[in-house]
Amino acid sequence: MNGKKLVYSLGASLAIVAATLSLTQAASAETLGTSEPKQLGPPAKEVYIKDFTYAGSGCPANSVASLFSDDRQTLELLFDQFQANLQPTKMGEAAFPPQSNCSISLKLHVPAGWSASWHRVEHRGFADTSGNANGQLRARYYIPGAGGFDELRVYDFPSKMVRDYTIVNDAISTAQTQCSADVPMTVTTRIRLSGNPTGYNALTVDSISKKVKTILHFRWQRCNQ
Repeated sequence: MNGKKLVYSLGASLAIVAATLSLTQAASAETLGTSEPKQLGPPAKEVYIKDFTYAGSGCPANSVASLFSDDRQTLELLFDQFQANLQPTKMGEAAFPPQSNCSISLKLHVPAGWSASWHRVEHRGFADTSGNANGQLRARYYIPGAGGFDELRVYDFPSKMVRDYTIVNDAISTAQTQCSADVPMTVTTRIRLSGNPTGYNALTVDSISKKVKTILHFRWQRCNQ
């Protein structure tokens, strides 16, 4: 579980699913007569998301709203059907099936002379397994080609919990993408409830207050000339 942390926090309302690209920029002091920091990453306006698509039972057509930041570095996705339910048959048909999935594909524009590494992902959501079910979130992070990777991570939720959750993975990859090339990347998430329920259970990326985030963090490196 190197680099992977699962943190449960009470009382927060979470529900918008978002994919946020944030630059992790290092700085150093100038050595010639000034203490002004020197930016080691590319100019923010030259980094942006060119396009995105989505598909899956948790995000059917017209169920996802999107919002780009002005600088095109942040993409927020707002879901309204990404949820799994499990309950005894005597309680009637559940509002959602016991498992659901969504695959988000986007293309990151990388400026000339730079490459990127995707080193951190955060997932936030809500789990209610008070009805004796077990929950699971499976996330696949994928970049094809040179400097790419294909990582699958699995996070389990025990029975008898009702909590917001935050999953932090600090060890996605240290590989650098191809220099000066747009980078296609995919995040595929599946949520599932299983077991012999004695009551209502839910695992969701759309809680009552509509705030859940998937946050993607990148580090930048100059290409060898």
